[in-house]
Amino acid sequence: MKNIVLSILCFLFAATQIFAQTGSITGQVTDAKTGETLFGANVVIAGTTTGAAADFDGNYTIANLEAGTYDLQISSVSYASKTIKGIVLKAGEIKIQNITLGTDEKVLDAIVVETTALKNVETAMLAAQRKAGVVQDGLSSEQMSRNGDSNIAAAIKRVTGVSVE
Repeated sequence: MKNIVLSILCFLFAATQIFAQTGSITGQVTDAKTGETLFGANVVIAGTTTGAAADFDGNYTIANLEAGTYDLQISSVSYASKTIKGIVLKAGEIKIQNITLGTDEKVLDAIVVETTALKNVETAMLAAQRKAGVVQDGLSSEQMSRNGDSNIAAAIKRVTGVSVE
């Protein structure tokens, strides 16, 4: 019985030593100018896919890291990316690394979005009918393909009040 208890204690001691070999990096990401916390900022260990995203309060935690030296890469939309090098993490340590991000100095003069409206779809035809000052009807290419009409003469027969001769 004494040997069993001693074996269990040795196992528990060994297990705590195994789990104590990892540490974590935690902190808060804030805006350098306003001091507001940054929700969704990405904090990643450089060269790996290990990382975390900042929560609603700007807090992040990267847990279960081996003891060693790490470089953090921090990025957030509309902010300049930042790299913090040489963070030394010891076994069992919780390293607090608060981060401030500044805005990206590359500012665009203007953003131009160009598009063209599709005029051969049913929604465009219905919009044209609504805006018209007189009562009118029409056919879209979608309606023609859905009904299986091979040409405009076959499709025009479906329009009310129109006869084909």
